[in-house]
Amino acid sequence: MSGVVALLLERRPDADPEAIRKALQTTAKDLGSKGYDDQFGWGLVDPFAAIQAIETNVPNANASATATAAPTPAPSLPPRPGIDC
Repeated sequence: MSGVVALLLERRPDADPEAIRKALQTTAKDLGSKGYDDQFGWGLVDPFAAIQAIETNVPNANASATATAAPTPAPSLPPRPGIDC
């Protein structure tokens, strides 16, 4: 989890903790009952989806500075052998 948070902060160093939390929770793959549950929490973290979410939704104190900047495109990763593409 800490590695994914580091990736999110690398892409958007201006993201506040609430934006990071929201990106992780809303993009997690639900494993148990719908939503949060005691066995699986919010689910399995999806790093790629979380990066996409943080790049499109980042509330922060520097909103005026980031509003004029062009958004960074989502990373384009090559397919990996043995993984569904």
